[in-house]
Amino acid sequence: MLRKPGGDREMVDILALVLHHDEQAVLTALELALAEGVPTKTHVLNLLHRLVDGKVVGGPPLDTPQALVLHCEPKANVERYDTLRARRQIEQAVRILSRERGISEEEAYVRIREKSMKSQTPIAEIAAAIIAASGL
Repeated sequence: MLRKPGGDREMVDILALVLHHDEQAVLTALELALAEGVPTKTHVLNLLHRLVDGKVVGGPPLDTPQALVLHCEPKANVERYDTLRARRQIEQAVRILSRERGISEEEAYVRIREKSMKSQTPIAEIAAAIIAASGL
């Protein structure tokens, strides 16, 4: 513990636990932490609180049921990122149209939406065309 950077400070913090807890309980928690190979203040405190609260320390190993085994790799769902990207494009197109036509952003959005509905084209495609036409 003392070989690690800041290990001396951590040891002082562990020793200071006897000011607030029973000395024997602190020693027991420290021995358990050393036996587990994790002599950190956080781990010692965790073990100490378990000892004080009467909870099981070092309980039996858990045997996970076969139902929890991963049978197929999860696939990333990037649809929400595409939606976010499209929303940003729409916002950018609204600002461009608002600036170029001298209209409010609300009116610009209404015009883009109407164009999308009339042409039966996704609003994201209309927005992309506005951005491309503006040269940005």
